[in-house]
Amino acid sequence: MTSGNKLFDNQIWFTTKEAAMYLRLSENALRIASSRFTLNKYILGKKSVRYKKEDLDKLVSPCKKQRSK
Repeated sequence: MTSGNKLFDNQIWFTTKEAAMYLRLSENALRIASSRFTLNKYILGKKSVRYKKEDLDKLVSPCKKQRSK
């Protein structure tokens, strides 16, 4: 993902809300993605969840163009 948004340029750890904003998803969609895909989430204390920026970047990959027949 391009770093066009300066808000997230220097962050390594994101809260659920920040990670959802970074990926342009709803918080619920992010939670579903973390349970269905290999998106690591890190639990701090009893309830505090954080996501690493590098893990979020790995989740997003460019689409391959399909050839038209």
